[in-house]
Amino acid sequence: MEGLVDALSARGPTQAGVVFLRGTLAAVTFMTGQPDDSGRRAATHAGPWSLEGPLTLLGGCAIVGLGVEDQPVVHCHALFAGPDGGVRGGHLLAGKCPLGDAGLTALTCCPSETGFKIALDRETNFPIFHPLGHLAREAPR
Repeated sequence: MEGLVDALSARGPTQAGVVFLRGTLAAVTFMTGQPDDSGRRAATHAGPWSLEGPLTLLGGCAIVGLGVEDQPVVHCHALFAGPDGGVRGGHLLAGKCPLGDAGLTALTCCPSETGFKIALDRETNFPIFHPLGHLAREAPR
């Protein structure tokens, strides 16, 4: 999935919602959630865990938005089956999930006047995507 930003940029969009239908991964590094015992947040990340493939991507979704310095950022969650047939899922780490030989099929929605940018969320105490453009004006407060 490392080529997602490049593929979009080559066609113009800098923001996108992506649905991954099915495909293969050569490897995957992912994280899951767990309660945060520190009390700073309701939940935190567990892992990362890495698996070598081939793996079958069963489905997933991603947001391509802007980081705090306006760099492209991909936030992706997916389900996949490993070589042992076990199904796992979680937050896929960018740069750590190369596609397998069969690639994957994805649907994209690329808004032209809206999008998302990462900023600190005071409720969760995590940096998360916040809406831009008309989405920001229409978002419930």
